[in-house]
Order: sequence, then C-alpha cells, then structure tokens
Amino acid sequence: MAETPCSQRFACKVLGLRRNTARYRPQRQARDAFLEALLREIYARHPQLGHRKAKAILNRRLRLEGRPLAGLRLVRRLRRRLCLCVPQPKRKRVRKGLTTGRMPTKALKPRDVWTWDFLADITTVGGTFRILALIDEFTKQCVGHYVARSINAKDVMRTLAQAISEHGAPAHIRSDNGSEFIARTVRDGLALRGIKTLYIDPGSPWQNGFIESFNACARRELLDREQFYTLSEARVVFAGWIDDYNAYRPHGAIGYLTPHELMGGTPGLRPSVLTLEAPQTTLPEATQL
Repeated sequence: MAETPCSQRFACKVLGLRRNTARYRPQRQARDAFLEALLREIYARHPQLGHRKAKAILNRRLRLEGRPLAGLRLVRRLRRRLCLCVPQPKRKRVRKGLTTGRMPTKALKPRDVWTWDFLADITTVGGTFRILALIDEFTKQCVGHYVARSINAKDVMRTLAQAISEHGAPAHIRSDNGSEFIARTVRDGLALRGIKTLYIDPGSPWQNGFIESFNACARRELLDREQFYTLSEARVVFAGWIDDYNAYRPHGAIGYLTPHELMGGTPGLRPSVLTLEAPQTTLPEATQL
C-alpha cells in the first residue's frame, strides 16, 4: 500500500481489511525481553541444552525471584526466535537380543552403587592426560575425580578414600575390567572397607550405562569445547565443570533436578549477572545475538 498512490483507507476497503489490522505492529512484552536475556546467559555457558533443561534452569531463577514461571511452549518459542535451538541427536542403533551378562544391581538409595571409569584427552603443549570420575548412580552426583598424566591403582584408591571421607562408603561399586580396577591393591582395599564389586562383562559397556552417559556428557560439554594448554589448566577447568555438573545443570533422569537439590541442597543460581529488574535496553538490543 505504501507504493500505491491511493490512501490506506481506500486500499483497506478494496482488500476487505480493517485499518487497525493494517496498522498493527507486533510489540514484544518487556517480560519476553528479560527472558531472552536470561536464555542468552544460560546458552552462553551451556549451548547444548535442550528446551526442557533450559526451562528447568530458567524457572529455577524465576521462582527464587518471585516471578511468574515460563511454560515449555514459551521457552521453545524464545529459543527459536534467538536461534538457540540445537540439532536433533542422531538415533542410536538398537541392539537386538538379550544381554549375555548378568542382571546389574540397581541403585535404590544414595551410596548404594557407585561407578567409575576413565576419560582421556591431550594438552596443547604435548602429552595426554587421564581423568578418573566416580559417580553415584542414584543421585547422579560426581562424588570424586582425579586428573593426572597417568593414574595407577594407588591413585584410584586414594581418590576413592577421599570420596568416602566426604560422602561415606557405598555398598557396591561398578566398573569394567581395566587393570587399575582389578589390581590386588584395589580389590584388597575394597574388601577392607566392605564394598562389593560389580565387574561388567568384557566388551559390554552397556552394562555400565551411568558412567558411559557421564563420559559422553563430559566429552560433549567440556572436552570437545575446551583446549587445554597444561595439565594444571585441565585440572582447574574440570573441577569447575564438576561443580557446575553437581549444583547447576539439571538432570532429566531425576526430574530435572540437580544432584545437590536431590540431596536437599541449594542449586546453583547462574546466571548471577542479571538483576531483579528487567534490562534497560531498547528492543533491538534486547534481541541481539
């Protein structure tokens, strides 16, 4: 209508439109601008989160500030508007047939079953390093970790002893048949503490799915995104990620809570740079990526 010589009134009459419809300009609410800024802060730190986990983190902050909670459809709409959507994961190949190994012991309470395994990565200055992670299968909490160039059976028992001093001893511990886990030092130390071992069948990582899920999460969210120059930097960064994993990142397997929340603790409150008031920015600045 702007390029035609006729008036807007006449053009609307010819097209059968109401003038208020032709003059309508969408107005985004101030609350949407605040939620968009909050989502940008969340995805700046965790760009791989899906809409359900992003909603859990967002509502956690809104609940503590006494604001109305955001629904799932609103979060999905804002993510699409800000181009924060992540690609759909590839479908995994479905294994056919029954597992040939024994039925695994299921964790029924905290400190019932722990599991541990290794991760490996490299530093820029040269050389590889290994990460030992110890997970509680019931709470999904990382109760202990150790980062070093090489890790032997004594380092494994030292890490376990520190985790036991902080969280208590588990009833069972699950692992593969790696040389560090079947060493006599480890077996004697576990027997002395009354901890029963659950070794999976060789070549059957699906029998230890909880630690495999943790390894995939650490690889996707940290190791594939960061470049470590030295071993000291890797230790500091991984320790910070573990704190984030335990206190801030929601877990779908436990109702989108954090392990600290499940144990009665207080979740992390990131992003903490936002104030209670909505950001005083214009509309284009509030939606800028």
